[in-house]
Amino acid sequence: MKKIAYICMGWLVILTGCSKEDGPETKVYNFSHWQEGQVIKDAQGYTEVVIGDYPLVLSVPHGGDIAPEHILDRECEGAETVKDTYTVELARAIQDEYRIVYGKTPSVVISHISRMKIDQNRELEGALCDNVELTDTWHFYHNYLDSLLQYSSQKFDKTVFIDLHAHGHAVQRLELGVSLTISELGYVFTGHENLAHIGNLREKSSYRNLLRMNSSYTLRELLLGDHAFGTSMADKGFPSVPSKQDPHPMTGQSYFTGGYNTTFATSTDYPKVYGFQIEANGNSKNTANRRAQFAKSLAESVEIMLHEF
Repeated sequence: MKKIAYICMGWLVILTGCSKEDGPETKVYNFSHWQEGQVIKDAQGYTEVVIGDYPLVLSVPHGGDIAPEHILDRECEGAETVKDTYTVELARAIQDEYRIVYGKTPSVVISHISRMKIDQNRELEGALCDNVELTDTWHFYHNYLDSLLQYSSQKFDKTVFIDLHAHGHAVQRLELGVSLTISELGYVFTGHENLAHIGNLREKSSYRNLLRMNSSYTLRELLLGDHAFGTSMADKGFPSVPSKQDPHPMTGQSYFTGGYNTTFATSTDYPKVYGFQIEANGNSKNTANRRAQFAKSLAESVEIMLHEF
């Protein structure tokens, strides 16, 4: 049976993941009290954290339904409030796949509060708009994401990060956001990863840390090669971009490049972590059977990445 701990808001959340030395920029992480499989929630149930024993950290920021009436809907400029449907259910299917097939638990952080109230894939100001009462909720999510990344990095040589979303674009495929634009993916396809007028795409991409760990890889190989995540998912019946089969979106097509969480988690602050944002299309997640197939394919594709790269 999973152990569930309810943690009060505020600075206590930082203490559960790390303690600070006197220096303001230095964190010392002590995970001796963490138990793999443990579930941690805040007092309101807005955020759920699962401590894993496998080198995958999964973030689910936009699938929540809790919408307290006393908290205003976000209406600031640029605010997106649409729910990413079935992403929490998709995360559950992924957890089940790892538990049943592999006997493992990925690390997970899930936002159960509606995106109308807070956007957990934005920096603080944009996440809240004017809902300052949710400041601690934002910190709870991102402090634990930070701690899960550090915890996994202490245990494993490499960790894959996935920020799980859903899209409603016309083309039915997974959009894998690797912090590169459509035109930049086009340069990767043609083998131009470092040109003066575009900069170093290896360093810009969310695979930068993996490329730093092994400079013999090319970005093209990691994104479009036989063992790339998108290629593997497409082989298993989930068309994906970028992949060997679909290297980059065409000009004018919709494509999400990846957001705040992907940039945060794959930064050089976490040198053993690389990954991407998944924007799942409706055909990949809208039935329980399809979600189970997705979870099976994802787990197999992550295994391929971890072993081949």
